[in-house]
Amino acid sequence: MNARVYVSAAASLAIASCVLAQQPADPQAPPPEAPAETSPGSPLEQPDAPVHAPAQAQSPTPVPLPDALERIHRAYTSAPIAEDVEITLATPAGVSRRDVFIALDAQPSGIRAMFLELGPLRVFAESRAEGGRLLIDRPLNHREYAEIELRGPIAPALLARHMPPVPLPQIAIASGVWSVDYAAPGADDAGGELSFTGVRWLGAAIDPRGQRLTLVGRAGPDAAAPSVRVSADALTGRVLDASIEWSDRASALDLRVRAIEIPDAPLAWRVTPDGRERVPTAADLLVSTEPRRIGTEMPELPLVTASGAGWPWRTLLDAPPGEPLSAGRVAVLILARNAVLREDPDAVARLFVALRAAAGKDAEGISVTPAVALGAIVDLSAWTPDHVRDIAEAWKDRARVVYAIGGSATLDAIAPGADAVAVVIGPAGEILGIIEPPASSGDALRDGEARAQLTERFRVAFEPIRRLVRVHREAQGDPAHENAPDAGGEEDPD
Repeated sequence: MNARVYVSAAASLAIASCVLAQQPADPQAPPPEAPAETSPGSPLEQPDAPVHAPAQAQSPTPVPLPDALERIHRAYTSAPIAEDVEITLATPAGVSRRDVFIALDAQPSGIRAMFLELGPLRVFAESRAEGGRLLIDRPLNHREYAEIELRGPIAPALLARHMPPVPLPQIAIASGVWSVDYAAPGADDAGGELSFTGVRWLGAAIDPRGQRLTLVGRAGPDAAAPSVRVSADALTGRVLDASIEWSDRASALDLRVRAIEIPDAPLAWRVTPDGRERVPTAADLLVSTEPRRIGTEMPELPLVTASGAGWPWRTLLDAPPGEPLSAGRVAVLILARNAVLREDPDAVARLFVALRAAAGKDAEGISVTPAVALGAIVDLSAWTPDHVRDIAEAWKDRARVVYAIGGSATLDAIAPGADAVAVVIGPAGEILGIIEPPASSGDALRDGEARAQLTERFRVAFEPIRRLVRVHREAQGDPAHENAPDAGGEEDPD
């Protein structure tokens, strides 16, 4: 049960930060074509027919769309279900992998309860008379939990406001929002490429062996919209295979779905507060939101690449082969909100100029080597493929570009309320400096002074690295220290 989904490089998120042993789809099952007319006598028209009987036809048999949609919808709304989903996202930027577990209890009217296991987070959603509610916790965080009220029934659009997008068609199917008539008023914005919602289905067919029911459509009203395909077991209606394909075909998301029989799903995994402190968002569970101080350890942050793979900031401290300790490697992570990158990019550019100036040789000829990354803080509502590509294109010549969805667990964990900040990190992971860019005053003289002060702040932050370089050079020049350890680097040549 394998599904290949082609998506844009920004899909991601959420989704979070994760090799599948590939189980290829049936090679004898050709892709379906959207039928022009209904084929009489199809298994969907005769529910009692043995749909797994050997098919005589050598091409897919068209079936009525309403019947196909109803069979799959009924599979997810007639009884609780549980499924394991293994996801691999491959893009030109790299490969990320993730395991997701989902349990659903839904009726034709909508989802009553749902449980998701998304990497480090567990999400329990339940419907109530006044609207849905999310209870989120992290097993490694025993002190806090998040409780979020949903102003409406449980559905992909509401869930996406509070956690990264999760490309699971099961949620759209169970909530009844995976099909739309774009000819109807107000349907233009119904589609959701990453959530399988609002699809304009074009046709359905059964494969020649009578085992796969496949629907094809588009995630939008026009021919340029991404194409969508969902295949299900023709007998049970449970999803086997799904795809979303963009015109550039540059990326691929693979899902492997395994049905699990678990009594009481999803109520068996209800998240309970257990006397813990309530926090407002899921991001607050990932790291402490206390402001960091100079000399304290730099926390791990939920940063991802454009492909959605988790990105640890410690990779900045990994010296390439041949780089000596005397190079003075130091990590600089610049975190900047989307609004600043879009409306005031010069503020971030000033950080780059100042840190490069401060890294140059001092009076003793000692320089440092900053390894720099830019963490773009993008709100979920602004997370689109084009926008992510625009950010990478604008800054790729200055630094490695990574991303975070929302700032509460990243920028606010370092400098609450700041719009942009540079964090200087030493070889042991200690914070050496937290530096904000000054605002432009419009006065050339005052701005020049502010730039000089900004450079000086970087010099102060880099000074511990310069001291390490001095010690290293002295040890290398002293016969008593000729075998002094180099902390992973190479000795300077004589």
